[in-house]
This record gives sequence, C-alpha cells and structure tokens, in this order.
Amino acid sequence: MGRDAARDLRADQPHGLCPAFSTWHSHAHPARIVGVVLLVVTVIATFALYARHLTRPWRAIYVVTIVLAVYFNAFVAVTQGFLKIEPLHSLAPTGKEQPFLIAQVLTLALFVVVGARALRRFSRQPTAPSH
Repeated sequence: MGRDAARDLRADQPHGLCPAFSTWHSHAHPARIVGVVLLVVTVIATFALYARHLTRPWRAIYVVTIVLAVYFNAFVAVTQGFLKIEPLHSLAPTGKEQPFLIAQVLTLALFVVVGARALRRFSRQPTAPSH
C-alpha cells in the first residue's frame, strides 16, 4: 500500500503545482484555487505518510487528505465533463443549472460515504512498524 500511495501522491503534485503557480495573475481563478488546495492537501498527506509513518492521529489525517485529493480531482472531472461533453453541456451551459448541481452533490455524497468507510477501516488496522 505504501508504494501505491506514494505514487499517487507524486502524480497529484505536478497537477496541483504547475497550473496554480506558473501563470498566476492578479485575480484568483477557480482552477488555480483548486490547484493550490490540492497541493496543500497532498503535502499534508505526504507528511503523514513519510514523516509520521501513519501513527495515530496521522492515520486519520492521511485518509481524509487522500479522499479529499481524489474528490478534488473528481470535482474537476465532473466540471470538465459539463464543459466539454456536448450532451452534458446542453443540460448545463453555464454550470449553474440543476443537473450540474445534482452531479456535484452526488459526487460529494459518494466521497463522504467512501471516505467515512475508509476512515473506519483504516483506523482499525494496526500500525506497521516504522523502519
């Protein structure tokens, strides 16, 4: 699990860092805000995994930050789907219509349920000895 998690963390960092800082202008664009938040969440998860070796309470912090990082990616995927897939775009051309809101609420609800289950399961597992 450690290697897969580390790979996933490294995969998220360039996506969070490049768009957020490479072309930052005087106004904060929503994509840049999500990128910065994703970067902060990923740094916290990395700290929990490598510096604290998932010892309590860092196990729970790790699970929450990983679920948040994946949720932010799913949030962006749903948003991009409504922007770029024509049948979805016709349902919500401005992103303020009810189909878009329903899709985002369902995505959030899914991640809350999955995150709660992951937190319960992962918190019960014994902590592996650190090397």
